[in-house]
Amino acid sequence: MQPKLLLLLVISASLGYTAGHQIGFGPCPTNIQLADKLDLTKFAGKWNVIMVTKAHSKCLTMTFTESEDGSLDITEAREFEPFEAVNLEHISKYTGKLTIPNSNEPAKMNIKWPGHFAVSNFFIVDTDLGSKDYAVLFECQQLFIFTRTSAAIIARGKVLDPDTMVMLMEKLESLKIDTRGMTLIDHEQCLADGEGVFNTNIDTDTIGI
Repeated sequence: MQPKLLLLLVISASLGYTAGHQIGFGPCPTNIQLADKLDLTKFAGKWNVIMVTKAHSKCLTMTFTESEDGSLDITEAREFEPFEAVNLEHISKYTGKLTIPNSNEPAKMNIKWPGHFAVSNFFIVDTDLGSKDYAVLFECQQLFIFTRTSAAIIARGKVLDPDTMVMLMEKLESLKIDTRGMTLIDHEQCLADGEGVFNTNIDTDTIGI
């Protein structure tokens, strides 16, 4: 593949991760309800994103990995729809760092994404790590007088039943979180890890192809 095309695809992948947010005014909320008694060891691992703010991709997953220093790595992997249009099989990965300022509130974190000059607030607002196996996430970044927010419903399986989805959407709305831009993610016919002809890996230190 030509170097210019490679560079264009890396830039497109990077911009895709920054696009999935709502822009608003005012400060980030500080009183968001948190998941109770969160067990990070049980929470760690791979999740399928069922619904998320403004995603232009399919097969979106999040993988949380515990580090020895108590932080978490979060890796988002996806297949971008514009690449599908040109028959380019690909998997794009983007890894950020989650830190926990207060060990008594493990569901309230800070997140640093590659290429972002500011840290964002990252909240796990609800979880069921048992029969349903879902979680609800909310992210907010303060940009002067603006806020940049994103919400996601994730699950271990590829779908959630309609009653659970309605309940979780109502939960987000009760917290005054904007759900208007949230879209369902397609998890059919996804590539296995490493199957893509073109793959990108972007983290806080490196960009890999």
